[in-house]
Amino acid sequence: MRVRARAALGTALAMSLLIGCARGPNELAAPAVMTVSSPGISGGMLGKPYTCAGQGISPEMVWSAPPGGTRSLALVVTDLDSRFGYDFVHWVVYDIPAGERGLPAGFSAQSAPPRGIQRGRNDDDQRGYVPPCPPGGANHRYAFVVYALGTRVNAPGLSKPKLFAAIRDHVLGKGEVIGDGSH
Repeated sequence: MRVRARAALGTALAMSLLIGCARGPNELAAPAVMTVSSPGISGGMLGKPYTCAGQGISPEMVWSAPPGGTRSLALVVTDLDSRFGYDFVHWVVYDIPAGERGLPAGFSAQSAPPRGIQRGRNDDDQRGYVPPCPPGGANHRYAFVVYALGTRVNAPGLSKPKLFAAIRDHVLGKGEVIGDGSH
């Protein structure tokens, strides 16, 4: 019986690695098949220009090619250590064309996103990037997660929960980079 239990546990662990693991109820499970990076994150630290202690602009984001069948991409940035008891959403961008391999620094400040890209609502109920500003310079980790989607959303101004409801069955893969934004 113990051998079967161990085999079942091993199978469950292997399956969770294959299909991806979500952080919690507000995250989407997907295989990590993309590499995400940012010149604005160095040594695990989010650069000062991308926080409230600097200019507060969105950092440049770069990602690898998504899996086959990808029709669009989404980027969601959350504070994993928010004092509010949930992952505070700093930025939501979606309907990024599948052929794009990143977004330039300051993208959020552009007056109108190019190529049909949609800006979603952050947890300040605004469209755009809310720069990290942890209280008292505390250590907070910010997850920049890119999702490869088998669909386009075609709906403006969605919050993270509404975006996730729209794409839940269409996530083909994801990648992320985490930066500490304390300054």
